[in-house]
Amino acid sequence: MRELTAWRPACALRLYSLPMKQTDNETPVRIRRRQQLSLLLLVICGVINYLDRATLAVANEYIRADLGLSLGQMGLLLSAFSWSYALCQLPVGALVDRIGPRWLLGSGLVVWSLAQAAGGFAATFGYFVLARIVLGFGEAPQFPAAARVVSNWFPAHARGTPTGIYNSASPLGVALAPLILAPLIAATSWHWAFFITGAMGLIAALVWVALYRDPVPATMSADERTYLAGQAMDVSHQVTPAAAASGFPANGFPAAGLPVTELSATESPAPGVPAAAVTATAFTATAFTATAFTATVVTATASSSWLTLFRYRVTWGMMFGFFGSVYLNWVFLTWLPGYLRTERHMDLAYAGIAASVPFLCGFAGALIAGWASDRVARTAASPVAGRRNAVVVATLGMVVFTIPAALVDNNLAAVACIAVVIFLANASSACAWSLATVAAPPGRVASLGALQNFGGFLGGALAPILTGYIAQTWSFVPALLAGAAIAFLGAMAYLLLVTGAIPE
Repeated sequence: MRELTAWRPACALRLYSLPMKQTDNETPVRIRRRQQLSLLLLVICGVINYLDRATLAVANEYIRADLGLSLGQMGLLLSAFSWSYALCQLPVGALVDRIGPRWLLGSGLVVWSLAQAAGGFAATFGYFVLARIVLGFGEAPQFPAAARVVSNWFPAHARGTPTGIYNSASPLGVALAPLILAPLIAATSWHWAFFITGAMGLIAALVWVALYRDPVPATMSADERTYLAGQAMDVSHQVTPAAAASGFPANGFPAAGLPVTELSATESPAPGVPAAAVTATAFTATAFTATAFTATVVTATASSSWLTLFRYRVTWGMMFGFFGSVYLNWVFLTWLPGYLRTERHMDLAYAGIAASVPFLCGFAGALIAGWASDRVARTAASPVAGRRNAVVVATLGMVVFTIPAALVDNNLAAVACIAVVIFLANASSACAWSLATVAAPPGRVASLGALQNFGGFLGGALAPILTGYIAQTWSFVPALLAGAAIAFLGAMAYLLLVTGAIPE
């Protein structure tokens, strides 16, 4: 393992004290650049992720006609992705905590992109279902990996905004899908929509692996290490005097508080360091490096025990709560273009624009919610309460606006209500992921986030099936109202079960 090779006294000579110019909020310049690059890469990967998911929804009518599928069969096809995606959330969070986001997300990108391209060759219902199942396997690491990246590079009090930024890729990808893919399908065929989006994912995989890195203490200045050290203390997992003396606190962090997922002896030291600084910091660096090695082992062991998270009602509250929110979101994510064409009788061009507008609102919702949740959390009784309350309010808002969306006759009013629902759905999602970063022990952020996502995508898997069945049997109106009722129950699960952080 790379961590093992990095643990040697030579690394101690690379921990220097380098004065650096800082921004107004005391984020070191090099850390801020790494934060910005990481978020940019996450957004790009997330947009492609959701372009791939939404391709089937955009091409819904053409695929149904080409393969001779009923509404019920299309519901099963739309849900095939979500079943495998949800089941993979159970182990993938622990794998992200143990292996790290760089390689797990990179390999996931390759798998899902090949599966997406394979969908373009589909000529039978069974083959298409298989391609969508593999797509779900490949896409599973995206959001647990993103949660871990934010946990690695941002202190807890500032994680809401970056969480909102990477979550904004979801509605942005869905908003771009009809604008990009509808003209492509009209000009060529639905097959090419799958081929091109698959190729985009393979390129993104190469870029992600080439550019993303986890924090490496041996290459950081004292200011940078101090900034990242605030992560452990921000979530109130205090280091006991005995643990501090030993250098091995129970929370899986080194005594300085820095989470370690990769220690490299090949990285370059901070530039411009005087030779005297090496002697002055050698002893401290040796202790820090040894502690970091042990923290890596502790973190790996903790991540393998992710099943223990099921002992806490907080975990169940987050799973049931996200089930309700994602169910209603996926009613629109998978059926909105078909709903507008079938129930609202819009033509392809108008439906494409009308389906994009709500998800552009969702893009804004994710960004605003991330920023707002940071402010709410700072004034709430606790970080968990603040972020939980934001999820509850957003989810209840989804319920309120879904009811008129289902019942009004005017198409413009219906699309406006749907736009508010999707704005709030993505706000709820962003707040839910930021909730995972403060409700979980530091070494199991990705694990708890993945379990929450597992619950959510059980809802995401059921939504297209039940919606297709209800619409085929009655209409889309009771399908939308059923989604609103399920989202209401989800909001109550968050409110009543998520009452504090999970202990170490």
